[in-house]
Amino acid sequence: MKKTGIVAMLLFCTVALTSYAVPADLSWKIISELALDGEPLDIAAAADGQTLFVLVPGEIVVYSVGEKEIKQKIPVGKDVNRITYAPALHALVVSSGQSKALQILKLQDIHQLDLSGLPFRGPEDAPVTVVVFSGYQ
Repeated sequence: MKKTGIVAMLLFCTVALTSYAVPADLSWKIISELALDGEPLDIAAAADGQTLFVLVPGEIVVYSVGEKEIKQKIPVGKDVNRITYAPALHALVVSSGQSKALQILKLQDIHQLDLSGLPFRGPEDAPVTVVVFSGYQ
């Protein structure tokens, strides 16, 4: 390789590295804090960034970033020590190095709808309600 080729390659690498440098004036602030009952072992975030899944011994704490509150706790084995979010499956993948096991937890969103004053068929206290959203266009 000629000297000019080496100099050009070094110049390119220097420019590429410089463009990815962290700015010196980077600022940050704490937007939320969460007190946990146990030591956090691992954490995963939903694809939209609005839900955090914090693994503590024996459970997954589901935390809403926007509402700044714990929404739910999902029990898992005491030996589970890793968690990741699989966006394509809308699932959590938890694993244990100790027991050499892996579990996939499929997540399903449940929405509460206020149906008061709307027409319905069947008993008011039915355990399941099917809601039809339709348009005439």
